[in-house]
Amino acid sequence: MDAKPKVNQWLKIEGHMKVETRQGQRVAVVVPETITPIPRPERPLEP
Repeated sequence: MDAKPKVNQWLKIEGHMKVETRQGQRVAVVVPETITPIPRPERPLEP
């Protein structure tokens, strides 16, 4: 897969969560292990 997905590309991301410090703030981030392009869901979770 390309390093940068296409606009409006749907992805299935599998990995784990970890906490990093960015600009002095602790934030939760996803560390991806696999990234797979998928078709747009029939009922996506968007407004």
